Amino acid sequence: MEAGALDRQQERRRRKRRLIIDDQKNIGGEEMKSNMADYSDTLQPLDLAPPTRRLMRMKESGIVEKLFHLPGCVFMKAKPLVRVSIRKLE
Repeated sequence: MEAGALDRQQERRRRKRRLIIDDQKNIGGEEMKSNMADYSDTLQPLDLAPPTRRLMRMKESGIVEKLFHLPGCVFMKAKPLVRVSIRKLE
């Protein structure tokens, strides 16, 4: 039994990987201070979704590119107002 276990252990042995070590091991004090002072790459503006679906739709349709393509607010229910705004765009 033990001989079979030893054979399996020998088969499982893997080739050792070569250890790669960087040339630069330490960061200078000035470089460390400059890295700590410039944290703009780690911060992003906070962009949270509105709490309701209606506000989300209003936010999406409020984009400048969409404002020029839409005849009015998506939530405008009065059809005569929509017709007037479409006529004004033409």
